[in-house]
Amino acid sequence: MKILALGDSFTYGEELDNPKEQGWVYIVARQLGAEIKNSARPGCSNDYIIKRLMREIIELQEKPDLIIIGWTSCSRIEEADNELGAWCTWPARSLYGNNRNSFREERIKYRTLHNNENWEFRRWVRQVILVQDFCKARGLDYRFVNTFGNQNCAKKANYLLEWMDREIDHSKFYGWKEYEGMMEWCWDHNKLCPIDKCPAGHPGPQSNEMIAQKFLDYYNNRIS
Repeated sequence: MKILALGDSFTYGEELDNPKEQGWVYIVARQLGAEIKNSARPGCSNDYIIKRLMREIIELQEKPDLIIIGWTSCSRIEEADNELGAWCTWPARSLYGNNRNSFREERIKYRTLHNNENWEFRRWVRQVILVQDFCKARGLDYRFVNTFGNQNCAKKANYLLEWMDREIDHSKFYGWKEYEGMMEWCWDHNKLCPIDKCPAGHPGPQSNEMIAQKFLDYYNNRIS
C-alpha cells in the first residue's frame, strides 16, 4: 500500500524532533503497513495543496493507493508577484523567511482590514468538491481532514450552502459532520490548546498520536 500525504505544517510534522517517527501521517502509515510519500509543506495554502496534488498525479504519475489531505485554513490564499514568485497571504499573520518585504507586508495589511471570510470559506469548499471529483474520476481513494479554522467557519450561519454540504462525501471527509479537525482531536479543554503544544503552536508528539488514532478510528469504521 502506498500513501500520498499533502497538507501544511501540521501534516508535515513541524516542530517535532523526528517528524518521520512522530508525525501523525507517518503513524497512520505504519499502522496500515503502508509506504508514505509526504508532500506537505509548512505555511502553504490550499491552492498549493491542489497544485501539488496535480503535479504528483499528472506530472510525476504517482499512483498512490490512498491520498490523505490535511486541508489548511481557507484564509490562506496563494498569490504571486513578478519579483519573488508565488507566496501565501494570510490575514493578521506576519510574513517570515524570504517572504518578508514591504509590498507583501502591505498586502497582508489590506487583507487583514478587508478580509471576507464567507467568500474564502465558500471558495475553499468548491476546491474540496473539485478535488474530490478529480480523485473519483481517476479511481483514486482519498481521505480528507481539516487542520484548523475551516470547521469553525462551517458552523457559522449562511457560510455553508446546502448544495455544498450535499456535494461533500461525508464518509471520506473525517470530522466534517462533527465540525471537527486535527485541533479538536488533540485539544486540552482546560488549557484551550493542543495537549502538548509546541512553542510555535503546532501539535507535539502526544497530540500527533491522538490525531493519528482518531484518523484510524474513522478509517477502520470505529466512527460512523
